[in-house]
Parts: sequence; structure tokens; C-alpha cells
Amino acid sequence: MTIKSQKKCGYVALVGRPNAGKSSLLNRFVGEKISIITHKAQTTRSCIRAFAIYQETQIIFIDTPGLFTAKKTIDKSMFSAAIKAINDADIVLYVKDSCTIFDESETEILEQCIKHSNKLCLILNKIDKLSREKLLPLCNEITQSYNFDKVFMVSAKTNNGISDIFPYINNNLPQMNWLYPEEEIAEMPQRFFLAEITREKLILNLHDEIPYALTVETDKCKKLKNKRMRIEQTIYVERQSQKKIVIGHKGALLKHIGSLARVEMQDFLRCDVVDLFLFVKISPDWQNKIQHYKAMALDMV
Repeated sequence: MTIKSQKKCGYVALVGRPNAGKSSLLNRFVGEKISIITHKAQTTRSCIRAFAIYQETQIIFIDTPGLFTAKKTIDKSMFSAAIKAINDADIVLYVKDSCTIFDESETEILEQCIKHSNKLCLILNKIDKLSREKLLPLCNEITQSYNFDKVFMVSAKTNNGISDIFPYINNNLPQMNWLYPEEEIAEMPQRFFLAEITREKLILNLHDEIPYALTVETDKCKKLKNKRMRIEQTIYVERQSQKKIVIGHKGALLKHIGSLARVEMQDFLRCDVVDLFLFVKISPDWQNKIQHYKAMALDMV
């Protein structure tokens, strides 16, 4: 007599406005830093799939770009990727920054979620910054207008309330075999994550619009003896003035970026990155070239 497998597996999409804390939540769910995190909106450009195991369930979390009115080609590609993730998901977790008001733009995003998703939950994030007296009216305002399957109040920063989400996910994913090996924690190529590490350091150390005008690509990853690695990356910017800012006076800023990135890459790769070479190139129209979208794991719209 064959005993039926009790394993479960499914997709859970994290969606919401830019800077709602989706990437921080993903990292908490998985237990490792998968998505880069900065104080700037629209940091996440691609849908990043990462995995967590809860009891006999493999949960495939999808961190999506923040939803907003798309104007540029790259914005439209990010929006399209997020909508596809909603379509593919068994559960959609709508992440709301509890410190921001609930306005018309958020209503439009929720309409998209309702249109494309089966099970929709509300996650009120950053509750560590808000008193209960202010949090409950916000929760009531949103839930009166929308019929969420479940509401969670959490803080990705303090980890408060995160564990309460797993039993719900476990109960609402389909029974099926796992899609990925147990030891894997993410789907994206290694080169993508290495490029994201450098891009995060650039965003954190640059100001104004420059972070949105650049992209980073990993050109070479060469394994050396004794668990060492040599990495080459290119930072693409749109103008000469941006290139000068990224490099800094006598190359100081670029050297600083490289030092920060190399340390994190060593933790990520669990090996010694003996050389990290960063090159800055001007590509005025990079946001309209399909090869850059492939490197970002985006479909050009």
C-alpha cells in the first residue's frame, strides 16, 4: 500500500507600494539576506524567488517591484513582472507601510491584486513605529473597504509577528511535491545576486536620481584555487557627469563601494573574493536595450 505524500508547495507573492518593506519581509521569511534593502523607493527591480521550509511545506516567496504608475520602459517592465507574480501566486500578501496614509494610489494597487489573485492577505508592516491607537483605525479603514482573507500586523525590523504568518500559508498551499531541492534558498543566478550587492552599495552611497540611472552587471566570476574568486562587474550610467560622481575624487568612492561589496560577496559566496574589479561605462540608452533587461531578469515591455 502506497502512502500518499503529505508534502505541500506553492507560491506566495509579496506586493505593495515602493518602500513598504517587502524585501525586508522576504529576508525574514527565508532567514538570509536575499533581496537588497535601502531607504530609497523602487530598489527592487526584479521578481526574486526565495524558498522557506515550514513543516512539510516548501514556500516559494516572490519579492516583487513596488507597484506605482509606470511611465518609462523599465517601470512598465517592473509593473508587468509584479502583475505576473500576482497571477502565478497561490497567496498574495499585500504589504502596507502602517506609517503611511491609505490613498488612491494604494486603492489602484489593491484592485489589481483582487483582480488577479485567489487569496489576498493584508500585512501591516512597521508596527514598531506606530502606537496601537493609530494602528487599529488604519486597519479598520482598509478592511472595511476590502475583504482580506487574513490580516497580520508585523515588524520586519524587529521580527515581531512574522512567525504568525507561516501557519496560515501552510494551511492554504496545495498538496504537491516540492519544486526545488531542500538545500536551495533562491532561484536567481549567482551573477544576479553579486550585481545586486554592488547596486545596493551604490544606492546607499549615492544621492538624488543617480541610483535610478544606473545598473550593474556581473561580467566574470572566475574560481581560483583554495576557494578564492575573482569578479569583474560593469556599472552602466547614462551621462559623463554621473560617471564622475560614481568614481569619485581620484576614484575614492568607487574604491569604497568595491570594499563594501567585496565583504558582503564573501559572506554570500562563503569564499575569499581576492579581486573585485568595478568598471564604469556610459550607456545613454541602456534602459531601452534588451540585454540589460535580461541581466536584471526582466522582460522588456
